[in-house]
Amino acid sequence: MSEEKEEEKRGAQTQLVFECAICENTFEHPGMCQACHVLLKPRGE
Repeated sequence: MSEEKEEEKRGAQTQLVFECAICENTFEHPGMCQACHVLLKPRGE
């Protein structure tokens, strides 16, 4: 694998993104979805 692809993978793993279970909008910080009023979960879980 090339170094660029490995760096992309590492970057995706280190940057935690939160997602709404209902509307699937993504957010950079944990909390509640403003549209659905549900708690956000870490993306990929």
